[in-house]
Amino acid sequence: MFRKTQSLLSAAILGFGLFTSFVPSAFAADNTFQPRAFKAEYDLVKLGMALGNAEFTFQPLGGDVWHYQSELVPRGMARWFTKDEFREETTARFAPHRVVPLGYDYERTGDEPESASVAYDWDANTAVLTVDGKPQNIQLADDHQDRYSLVLSLMQAAARGDKNESYMVLDDDPKRRNYTLQGREKRDTHKGSCNALRYVQSDKGKRTVHYWLCPELNYAPIRIEQFRKGDSQLVMELESFTWQ
Repeated sequence: MFRKTQSLLSAAILGFGLFTSFVPSAFAADNTFQPRAFKAEYDLVKLGMALGNAEFTFQPLGGDVWHYQSELVPRGMARWFTKDEFREETTARFAPHRVVPLGYDYERTGDEPESASVAYDWDANTAVLTVDGKPQNIQLADDHQDRYSLVLSLMQAAARGDKNESYMVLDDDPKRRNYTLQGREKRDTHKGSCNALRYVQSDKGKRTVHYWLCPELNYAPIRIEQFRKGDSQLVMELESFTWQ
């Protein structure tokens, strides 16, 4: 799954999520989250070439537990290289100060099929990461996240007004990812103008990922852009967003 044969979507954003209801304040210091079901579509572009459309859905499962899923279908010139489709999902519980991941799945179908999953046991503080049928046990820390619950955690932190966050990412090569608020930028979306918060993700590698989070959409990302050595590599931009 992860580093050698990542999906186009995962390679672009290393775990991406959207969620929750409208919050009018631009930087609310609120310790509780009010998730709300939605459907969103994004355009994914690499070095100026359209890769595909990503559709996201966010649905309640009961109580504080929510299910987040994405599907990516290649389009345009990208279909010359692959017709594979990608699905990625996580289930997570929204606690007042923390997002607790409960399960993760990834599947690629087509000419190069692959799969991965994470099964959590928080009572024992362990997880089983299975990649293409090969399991490995991982000792959990409180700040462990999978690639999709990771951004849910960042959204929750932004709603609280946090300027710096750090998480361990469950992967075949676990890494700590750090997030720093760099400022605000006015950006236009199909929903109107947004005074977006720009967070920058960094680790020990040469890649950085910038997240533009929209307070008017309760801190949902409206743009995610990956840079390598300062050059833009991948862009994922909001095309449509609908509350369900």
